[in-house]
Amino acid sequence: MIELNDEERLALEKLAKARSSKGHEARRARALLLAAQGRTNLQISDQVGLHSNAIAKTRARFVRERLGALQDSAPQRAQTHHRPGGQRPHFERGHPTPGRPGALERAVHGRPPGRQRRPPCSDSGPEMTSSRT
Repeated sequence: MIELNDEERLALEKLAKARSSKGHEARRARALLLAAQGRTNLQISDQVGLHSNAIAKTRARFVRERLGALQDSAPQRAQTHHRPGGQRPHFERGHPTPGRPGALERAVHGRPPGRQRRPPCSDSGPEMTSSRT
């Protein structure tokens, strides 16, 4: 259950009723008001129209950030891994994978030994005959 002070409750009620606010902020505000009444995430999900996981995240964020949790957060980006010397892996530098010639190498040198082109498929397979006479 979430504990709200009077200021937070008034701000959530105002935001939940506001027509000009963003819809997702209003839904989050309604979800937090219902959570303060002791409702479960599934009960809130049915009433508000948010997934129960989103409600759980909103609750947790509200505990950390209070009213700031209603606003959209910046999307999180995947962390980049820094390598010694600032070198990126070969595939990020635009080089082909070692041992596998790229299109330019194949065009200049042809196919590597043992890798011959397969003959094209022919559509003329075994004739289909019907069993009816």
